[in-house]
Amino acid sequence: FRLRDSGVGLSSDQLARLFTPFAQAEAGATRRFGGTGVGLAICRALAQRMGGTLTARSTPGRGSEFELVLPLPPCPELPLPPLAELRSILVVQAPHSAGHEALVGLVKALAPTARTEVLTQGTQALGRLNRTPAAQPHDLLIVDWVLPDMEGAELLARLSVAGCLPNIRRIVLLSAFDTPVLRERAMNQGAHALCTKPLLPHTLRRLLDLTRPLPEWAVPPPPAEPVSVSDPATLITELDVLLGESDSHAITLWEQHGSAFIDMLPAPQAQALAGAMQRFDFDEAQAALRGESKK
Repeated sequence: FRLRDSGVGLSSDQLARLFTPFAQAEAGATRRFGGTGVGLAICRALAQRMGGTLTARSTPGRGSEFELVLPLPPCPELPLPPLAELRSILVVQAPHSAGHEALVGLVKALAPTARTEVLTQGTQALGRLNRTPAAQPHDLLIVDWVLPDMEGAELLARLSVAGCLPNIRRIVLLSAFDTPVLRERAMNQGAHALCTKPLLPHTLRRLLDLTRPLPEWAVPPPPAEPVSVSDPATLITELDVLLGESDSHAITLWEQHGSAFIDMLPAPQAQALAGAMQRFDFDEAQAALRGESKK
């Protein structure tokens, strides 16, 4: 197994100490990058106990490569139970989205008999589904929450108004975050499941198996209790802390109190904050909350 990164890299002296317990490349590395340095020492010890090796190569400023070699026999292939034949799958996602090509390739690999269509905007999906005959329903609709022209949840709401949802056997929303508020909103708009990106093979296979009910993680939890806030200043401080820590609970707080933020902030600042939260851009959202311009 090989793992490469494009990070800060290591010098030859640093490499010589890398697998020593509690020795990171620099004395300040724990503060800068986190961790104590014991992890790699443990990994090498485990590899050696299994009769293998763990080595590293690196170039300062260009990154590192770690190689793990273990004397393990090949794993026999286990046949997967066949899926019911699928006819039509729609993927609605911008082509520049992270993992887009991998997702489309995975869908085609797991459902080779289905016709897989890729639509890059919500308006395209609306037009396509409006033309779908009731006698020819789509088996699966996968929609990214963030689309170039609208939110995925908004697309589902429009499809519901147009009467298109009954023509889709299973609907999945993809999101970078999974919070009770987002999940509840997705289900209210007609989604059967909210899945975090990237969509892993075993997860996609469960979604493609229309003969089985969705697993527990697809069932919406009870509505989240509203966050108790004593005053507007506390609300702003709490959101600022969550955004600074890239904590997904910032989404929950925004969903519950978005109107309060809009009321208490100047209009341009509130508009910038709302846009950043819609795009899940926490850095830009924090800058907008503080009234700063993100450079």
